[in-house]
Amino acid sequence: AKVTSSGQFIISAESGYLLYWNVAAKEVVYKEQQKDILQLQFFQNDTKCLVVSKSNQQLQDLLKEQEDARANSASKTSKEDETVNGTTKKKDGTAEPTQESSKTVIGIVREFPGGKTEYLFEVPIKNFKPIVITADQQYFVSYGYGNEKTKDMLFVHHVSTGTFLHKFPIKYPKLNVLPYSSPIYFPLNHLLFFSLL
Repeated sequence: AKVTSSGQFIISAESGYLLYWNVAAKEVVYKEQQKDILQLQFFQNDTKCLVVSKSNQQLQDLLKEQEDARANSASKTSKEDETVNGTTKKKDGTAEPTQESSKTVIGIVREFPGGKTEYLFEVPIKNFKPIVITADQQYFVSYGYGNEKTKDMLFVHHVSTGTFLHKFPIKYPKLNVLPYSSPIYFPLNHLLFFSLL
């Protein structure tokens, strides 16, 4: 569970449901089915909530609906898209991670405390590490899995839209034998490091 900075609300995952609690009223103000929740995170001054779950059919259906809606609203077709080195390159220069991994997680961003879903995004993984938000509140950074060639990657999505922006290979030959928990963002020099367990 997570508590807002004001202490007025709590978000929790219980029995396959996401719950928003009003602390003073001691009642649930929002309830939505979302199974296998791995992470809960407030951001943008507690007005938004990121909920990350293991991929399942319900979430895949919601993700497909979002992708279809975006495709229908796009003014250009994607016939010229091409796949290079495991990445689908769009005509507009952006790229999307391909689903070559057997496991994925799906992040859902909702308004808080209203609960309206704003968007979903997907990250291929091997072992889940918490998704972090950069100090400027502009990007989600996820520890994911590219493919057998690229292996571990950092995936970057835009906080406002969920749009996939970049992926970077992780090269840490002297650290790959050490356990790590999650990436930490240092605003001073804009570098990502990993906290060791």
